[in-house]
Order: sequence, then C-alpha cells, then structure tokens
Amino acid sequence: GWKRNRVEDGFAPSPQGDPATVVAWKNNALTLLEAGQGANDYFVAPDRYVVNGGKFNGIASGVFTFDYSRQWPETVTVANRNGVVFRIYSGTTYAQFDTPIASLPVDFFDLSGITHTITTPEFNSGSWTVSPANTPLAKILGNVTAILVDGEVVSGREINSIDNFSFTYTLRKKMTGSLIFNNRMANLPTGALVEFLDSNGVVVETNWATISGSSYEAYLPLTNGVYSARFVPGVPFLARKVDGVVVAGNDVTGISPSFINGDISGNNEVGPEDFSALSTAFGSFLGDANYSAAADLNADDEVGPADFSILAGSFGEFGD
Repeated sequence: GWKRNRVEDGFAPSPQGDPATVVAWKNNALTLLEAGQGANDYFVAPDRYVVNGGKFNGIASGVFTFDYSRQWPETVTVANRNGVVFRIYSGTTYAQFDTPIASLPVDFFDLSGITHTITTPEFNSGSWTVSPANTPLAKILGNVTAILVDGEVVSGREINSIDNFSFTYTLRKKMTGSLIFNNRMANLPTGALVEFLDSNGVVVETNWATISGSSYEAYLPLTNGVYSARFVPGVPFLARKVDGVVVAGNDVTGISPSFINGDISGNNEVGPEDFSALSTAFGSFLGDANYSAAADLNADDEVGPADFSILAGSFGEFGD
C-alpha cells in the first residue's frame, strides 16, 4: 500500500515528487531511488495508518515508530544533508515534524536504520510547523488525509529506505450536542474551533468540532477537570462559551450553544464595521462584483433587507 507522492499514485497535494523516482523493495526495506535533486520525493503511507477516520484530534496517546535509512553519494557534503521530515496532510494543508541532521548519523551508508518516535501530545506543542502559515493545527488534525515521510538534500541524489513502520494509539472521549446558528438558511459551518479553558480563563487545549447539520462532536481534553468550552465557528457568527464542562473519563453530551449572526468583519462583535460591510454589498446577488458571502447573513445568495434586519437585531452584541 505504500506509494510515492505522485498524481499517478493517487497523491494530489503538493509537493509532487520526481516522476522518474522508483519505489522498490531493496535490501529488506522499502526504498526510494531518486532520479535527481529538484523534486521532493516522499513515502506516502498506506491509508490504514490514517486511523479514526482521519480524526487525529481524537487520539489520546499514540506513537509512530519506523526505521529510516538514507544513503548519500559521497559528493554530497555534510552541509548539504538534512534530516527526516514527517508530514500529516489534510487536503493541501499539512503539519510537519522535523528530525534535524544533528539527530541522525552523519555518515549513514548502511541500512541499519534509526527509530523515529512521535507521540501525539506533541500535536499541541511547538514542535510542529504548518503550511500554509497560521492554519489552525487542530483543523489539520481533525481531518487527516495522508501521512508522508522523507527528506531532501540540497544537491545530488540519495537513496532513502523505510522499514518497520507502525502506529499504536488510544482514543480520547468525546463531547457532543447540537449547535444553533440563528437566522441562517443554508451553508452552515462544517467545523469549528473549540477552546477548553481552565478556571483562570487560560486555554489549556484547542480542538476541532466536526459539524453535521446541527449536530457536532469534539474531543475532550486529556486531563480531567472542569472546563469552559469556547466555540468559534467563524464569520458571521460570534464565539460562544459554555461553562461547567466536566471531564471525568466519560463522554459528555448535551453541550449545545446558540450563535448570534452578524459578525461580518470577524472581530467577534457586531458593530459599525459590520454595518459598513453590509452597506457596501447591499442589493447585490451571488455573482455580482460587490456581492459578499460574509454579508449574506441568511445565505440566500443576495444581500438585502433580510440581512439588514438580522444585523440590526444583533447590533451591539459581543462574542465570548
């Protein structure tokens, strides 16, 4: 089930690897034989490792383990060698964890391998970088579509081998309920950030709620306690906080906030900026140059009196 990061192998996101690179079983390991430098070639793990329906935010604890070997031509100097890259994709966005060259053997010309272990608590640490920048890590982990492993040298060709890949994990408990999006006809959010705050108002964990119609599910913090859950569905809805969410080793049900409609600007309040944005788009229809999906508060493909009425009813409101 392993493949390359190529369209013909079923991998759509960037980067696309060198089409001449070959994946083969060589010296008792899965091996990438690079045709040349210039395209990043990655191992794409089989779909069976995209566990829990891709909802990695539901993993309470887990460990990826694999042996990795890299053989550089002698012409590739140490300065031009790099480490192992581990990527978790969600569509075209990804989170990346790097093992730098300092953590790997310098002259690595055999297939004895190394073991690279990643534990899921690192998902909420500063160890991961995301692309595009500022993409919420929780959003990526809420819908994982592919796992990639590899690296790339600055110049020259290399041979990469991977073996004994495994992933062991346990799942965390869920929070479920319904979400009420006021004065909205269609195009309801399909997901929302959920921040869990302690008694001091400090965010201790951020997760991603998957929404289907009016129902949702989100994963609870790993540590037991009493939290406030702050839901952030995004424009045009204000954020809402629900206090008294008790995490004690069981699923939590019935947490069902209601969201005020009208925050066109996304600053978590309904005020003059939103009125100005609606005025600019007023009278427009879907496809018009001045049409604004954000200002189309009831999602009926036009910005008109109904949207003005919604905004007027919410004017002066603030989100949590």
